[in-house]
Amino acid sequence: MWSSESYFAKAHGYWLRGTNRERGSNDHKLAVALCIEFTIRGVLCSINPALNAAFDEDSLLFAVGVTPNKSPKSVDLITAFNRLHRLIPEISDEEAKAIKALVDVRNRELHSDEAAFEGMDLDAIVPSLLSFLARVIDQTGNDLEQLLTPSDAKQAREMHAAMAKDRSRGVRDLIKVQKDRFYRLPEAEQAKKREEHTPSYSSATMKTGHHIRAHKCPSCAGLGILGGAPVGRSSVLLDDDGIYQETRIVPSVFACKICNLEIKGLDELIAAKIPHEFVSRDEVDAVDHFGIDVMEYVNPEEIVREYHYEHEYMDE
Repeated sequence: MWSSESYFAKAHGYWLRGTNRERGSNDHKLAVALCIEFTIRGVLCSINPALNAAFDEDSLLFAVGVTPNKSPKSVDLITAFNRLHRLIPEISDEEAKAIKALVDVRNRELHSDEAAFEGMDLDAIVPSLLSFLARVIDQTGNDLEQLLTPSDAKQAREMHAAMAKDRSRGVRDLIKVQKDRFYRLPEAEQAKKREEHTPSYSSATMKTGHHIRAHKCPSCAGLGILGGAPVGRSSVLLDDDGIYQETRIVPSVFACKICNLEIKGLDELIAAKIPHEFVSRDEVDAVDHFGIDVMEYVNPEEIVREYHYEHEYMDE
């Protein structure tokens, strides 16, 4: 029969694979989609393996431990999710919408000639996906830390708590108040504030380890500062510009000195439609990463000969 442990192990493997891919890449999107699928099936199997079975007799028999005459089939993913939703009706509309959107793109990517992942904005639904994982894993008594990683599990629970608070109305009102105040100022004063308070940098790392970056203000459309703490780091990646790692930062505050808008807490940042995380690119020294001893590639005698040759030439 199908095993929840095996499904969770596969989900964990794909989650790690996605974490070690460039954020937003097609490999990352596919890994997240497969992690979500195997999590759904794993949760169903942890309740009863028959919930993962297709409707034919052999699949149902296999699910209860009987050797089938034909190869068993798991139920299609949308039906699997619908079964889970009936068992856990607390799954929110936003979470359900995100799951179905992800499944749709995943199906088009895998079962058609369409490059569906190319046009997908995964960041827009990741908060709902993380909230979903925290909800269904914790509610069914499974281990979120083993499914993801301890730091990602913490982020998922924080996301779940933040989305449950629904600060959208209060945050919209705050943004509107600051926007109205700013645009009531004379145009010359608006321009002066933009000139004086626009950040002169795009990103920075503080001595405390916190990261900040310039981000468009939802009130005045100028540049404010988004700050947060790192929660994870990718494996070493390679592109045309060299070797690097991505550090993932979960924001905790946004402040705009131009219009004096300040938003604190992940729940309010999400309500303001500010990204749930941002990425810092950290260059990696190839010599250190590969443990290269440069002296193995240096001939001291050759260097001495070249030195004397150059200086003899200059003396003439």
